[in-house]
Amino acid sequence: MKGGSKLTEAWDAYHINSVTPTKYGYLVNFRHIWSAFYINKDGSIWWELSATVTAAATSKMTTVYFAWQHDIRVNNEIDESLILSLMNNDALENRDKGPSTGLVIYVDLVNKKVWRIHELTNPMDRVVSATQGSFQFLPCPGTEHMCWMSEESEYDGDGNVVLRGQFGNNAFEANAYRIFKFRWKATPHWNPVLFVNHTTEYTTDVYMSWNGATDYDNWAIFSVSSETSTLQEGKPLLVHKRDGFETHVTLENVNANFIFTVARNHEKTLGKSSTARQG
Repeated sequence: MKGGSKLTEAWDAYHINSVTPTKYGYLVNFRHIWSAFYINKDGSIWWELSATVTAAATSKMTTVYFAWQHDIRVNNEIDESLILSLMNNDALENRDKGPSTGLVIYVDLVNKKVWRIHELTNPMDRVVSATQGSFQFLPCPGTEHMCWMSEESEYDGDGNVVLRGQFGNNAFEANAYRIFKFRWKATPHWNPVLFVNHTTEYTTDVYMSWNGATDYDNWAIFSVSSETSTLQEGKPLLVHKRDGFETHVTLENVNANFIFTVARNHEKTLGKSSTARQG
C-alpha cells in the first residue's frame, strides 16, 4: 500500500477492485484490507468476510484465508447461504511467497460460518500474481477459468488443466487485468468471399469463405445472367454444407455465365458474395 506522502500519490487504503450486484445490495471487494463487505441498498453493512485478524465487526467470518484478492463474485445466492469465487493473489510484491490461487468459498449466513469448497493452483508454474487476476465459472458444470496476471488456465471438472496461455516470455513482460472466456458469435459487416477457378471447359472449382463469421452452416450457389443481377434473380444451383474455414465445391456442366454464393444458417441468408464469371 504505497502513497500518502504526496498530493499526486494518494494513500490507497482500501483499493476496491470488484463490485457485484446481489439480491439485497452489493458485494464490494476491499483488496488492501483483505476483506469483502455485503452492503445493503441503504448503504448499511450486512456482513463482512475478512482474512485480517484485527477486523472489528461482530459479523466477521475468518475461517478461510485469502490476501490481496481480486474479482470476488457471488454465486447461487439464497437467503441462507451463497457461494463466493475469487482470485486469491496472496501477494503484494512479485517476490512475495504466494502462491496465488483460485478460491471457491461456501458462506453459511445463518450460522455465520464459511468453509473452502476447493482451491485452484497452477500446476505448471507456481504463480505469484502480485496484482490483477480473475476467476470464472464456465458454462460446462465443474469447469473454471483463471487469470494469473500474465497467464491464463482452464480447468475441467476434475481440476486438470486443459488450456494454458501466457503473455510474453516471462511473468512480468506483459499483463492482463482480467481474462474471461465466452462463446464467440459474429456476423461481419464485410461480405463472404467467392473465388472461381476454371479447370476445364466444363468444370469450375468454387472456393467460398467468410472470415470472422461463426453462425453460418451452409453455402447456396446461384446462377445469374449478369454481374448486376440481384439475389432475387438468382437461380439455385446447389447447396453445400460449410466445411471449415474455406469450402470447396466443383461445378460440372453448369450452363451459367455468372454465379454468386450465399452464406446461410439453415435456410436463412446471412451474407452474399460478389458475383463472379462462371463461364
